[in-house]
Amino acid sequence: MAFSGVGTYRLEFGNLTAGSEFIGYAGPGSFSQVGGANKVTDTLVIGFSAGSSGTYHMIGGHLQAPQEFIGYGFLGFLDLSTGSFSQFGGDHVVDSDLNLGFQSGGSGTYHLKLGSLSVGNDEFIGSSGIGAFTQSGGKHTIANTLTLAQDSGSSGTYNLEGGKLSAGNIQIQPPGGGTGTFNVMNTITTVTGD
Repeated sequence: MAFSGVGTYRLEFGNLTAGSEFIGYAGPGSFSQVGGANKVTDTLVIGFSAGSSGTYHMIGGHLQAPQEFIGYGFLGFLDLSTGSFSQFGGDHVVDSDLNLGFQSGGSGTYHLKLGSLSVGNDEFIGSSGIGAFTQSGGKHTIANTLTLAQDSGSSGTYNLEGGKLSAGNIQIQPPGGGTGTFNVMNTITTVTGD
C-alpha cells in the first residue's frame, strides 16, 4: 500500500483537547509534546490500520486519555501497523487500559526514560499482536494487572533497566497466552506487585 500524506503535530505550550486522536492513520504520523497539556476524552491511537506508522515523543507537559492503543492492527492481514511512544519527561495518565500491539498485525513499543506513566486499570503488552516496553528510568504505575502476551497470537516483552515499576499483579504468558518475557537488567530497579 502506498500513502502520500504525512501528518505532524508539535505541542509546546497551551492546551489541546480532542475526543479521539489518531497519530498515523493508514499512513505515517508523528506527535511531539514539549510542554502544555494534551487531553483526550475518548481514545488515543498511535499507528492505526494496515500500513500505518505513528510516533509520539513526549519531553514534558501532561498527557491524559481514557484508553490508549499503540500499534492497532486493524486490517493487519494486509500490512503491519506500528506505533511507538518515547517518554523523556512529563506526566502521562491513562485512565483505564493501555494496549501495545493490539490485534493481529499490530506492533507497539514504549520507552520510558524519565517522567511518570500511570495506568488506571490494566496494561497489555502483546494483545494478539507484538508489544515491547523498555523502562530505563521514571516511574510506571499500573493499578491492576500488567499482562505480557495475552493470547496465543501475541508476543510481549518488558525490559526493566531502571526506575520504579509498581503493578497490582504481573502475568507473564497467562494460560492460553503467546510468548511473554520479563527482563530485569540491573539491581537498582524496583518492582512491586503480587
